[in-house]
Amino acid sequence: MNIKSHLVFCLLVNTRKQQKALKKTNKFLRNILDSSSSISIMSTDLDQNILFWNKGAENIFGYKSEEVVGLKKIDMLYPGYEEKMLVEEVRSLIQKNKKEISCEIREVTKDGRKLWINLNLTPRFDEKGNVTGILGIGEDISERKRLAVQLQQAQKMEAIGSLTSGVAHNFRNILAGISMDSQLLQMKYSDVPQMQEIAERIGNGVKRGTQLIEGLMQFSRKQPKKRLQQLNLADVLQEIYQLISKSFDKKIDIRVDIPESLPVMGDHSELSQVFINLCNNARDAMPEGGKLYIEARKEGDNALAIISDTGHGMDKQIEEKCFDPFFTTKEGKKGTGLGLSTTYGIVKDHEGKIYVYSEPNKGTTFKLHFPVAIAGKQIERKDVTEAVKGRGEKILLVDDETVVLEPMHQLLEGLGYSIVSVTSGKAAIAKYKSWHPDAVLLDRNMPEMDGITCAEKILEYDSEARILMFSGYDETGPNGIDDKTGAAIKGYLTKPISMVQLTPLLADLLK
Repeated sequence: MNIKSHLVFCLLVNTRKQQKALKKTNKFLRNILDSSSSISIMSTDLDQNILFWNKGAENIFGYKSEEVVGLKKIDMLYPGYEEKMLVEEVRSLIQKNKKEISCEIREVTKDGRKLWINLNLTPRFDEKGNVTGILGIGEDISERKRLAVQLQQAQKMEAIGSLTSGVAHNFRNILAGISMDSQLLQMKYSDVPQMQEIAERIGNGVKRGTQLIEGLMQFSRKQPKKRLQQLNLADVLQEIYQLISKSFDKKIDIRVDIPESLPVMGDHSELSQVFINLCNNARDAMPEGGKLYIEARKEGDNALAIISDTGHGMDKQIEEKCFDPFFTTKEGKKGTGLGLSTTYGIVKDHEGKIYVYSEPNKGTTFKLHFPVAIAGKQIERKDVTEAVKGRGEKILLVDDETVVLEPMHQLLEGLGYSIVSVTSGKAAIAKYKSWHPDAVLLDRNMPEMDGITCAEKILEYDSEARILMFSGYDETGPNGIDDKTGAAIKGYLTKPISMVQLTPLLADLLK
């Protein structure tokens, strides 16, 4: 072998060794890149053609490497115009500035899921320092984003709840004064039909205002949990049917399939509100008419109620938001966005579940599951329709709001009670000691000395004192009443108060 041949041979041997070493190095690097099973690593040229796609990218997006290499990344992964424009802008900036860029962007998987990706994009250079491509390292942060949104929503709801509680207290005090005046009109002008009609309209306005407050408290989850009683869900649904069959447009064909008995633990008025909300929504979804189905049956350990319609339906985006507070698709002032949020809150308070199924132009179905009540004695509702009259019993009435105090004084006096009114806690304690009333009606929130402190001081003086407390706040908020005082107080009412509510409690207290 001459020298030239020997040199060629050595060169070939060295080249093979280098190729083998390079292949080994490439395999080693590939293994390293593929070991990041939850991190996508991909490389593209400046035209967005994919040159490299690791196992992490396969796991996240569902495409195998051989499916995507050579294809354009921008056409595959970006779901909309906005994302495509962002990618082009970022590519242009990297090429111009030759610096790494980080961003959060939506990318779409092979099966159509949209993910949030935290993306770090680094330029690749040739020997002359020109940008020839981009290396992208991405992390799926969709779950982190979801949890962040949930946390933000929870914080927002907590803030709204705190604000709502204060607003509700003040609004209830206003409604309490209006309610007392309307009841006073009814009492004083019982033989004047026109005055009765006016008072009734005022009373109905107070009821609507009270329902609005209750709706606000429900979605903010500040509503105290009520003691549920056994009732027949079938009776609730039949009542709703009787109501809407008389009030809904005859173009809506209402069909009912309800068993005779379907016992659950619940609050009759709240469950009625749930089904009225759902039926009203169904009516509004069928302005040209259609079919409304009200069905119920026992399904395993659950009572299943189904409200469905043949209306205009909802797309998936609206369906996902339909239980959100203040979300409404109704135009102008036709909806507050509290109906379905309140419905959701009530169902949860009943340890139930609610599901919605809807498609545009194919109607909507709501399915509600409630635990079936354990067999026991049926508790019937007894609706009290008249105030209970007194027989001269001595009642000490305490409230710093004179717009509530004065008409309540006249109402109770007109019903046969002996009334003394005071406007502060200190005056109440002094009057209790000198007059020894049979019962105390005590406002909870007053300046200088609040009602809870006043009640505690009266109970220190007389442990047998019979105290009914009332307030614009619910019993549990804000800050609630401690267990000892709560046990000593004989009852608690939330404003606005009607004599039909108050006097039966007072009569029981005075027995």
